[in-house]
Amino acid sequence: MNIKVENNNIIIEGLVRGNSEVAEIKTTISNLTSKSVSIIFQDSYVIPSSLIGYLLKSIHDDKIDLNIKVKQHELYELLDRLNLISALKVSKF
Repeated sequence: MNIKVENNNIIIEGLVRGNSEVAEIKTTISNLTSKSVSIIFQDSYVIPSSLIGYLLKSIHDDKIDLNIKVKQHELYELLDRLNLISALKVSKF
């Protein structure tokens, strides 16, 4: 996995695997000073449940205006089946 930050966009390339990579994403999000963040998943077709929980917490507790952009149809379908499209403001690109 590789993370790039461009303005308020966090671009994640590759698959998110394991707790250390989830921790790296959490740190990246918390280090941004903006309360409006876009997370772009370039290659992932799944994301760990711990990351989903953290994203929901960031929206509800930390009041971050978060949206998710996914390239892989499988990830979009997964988030749709979990009824997270509107909560995470998920869109395809």
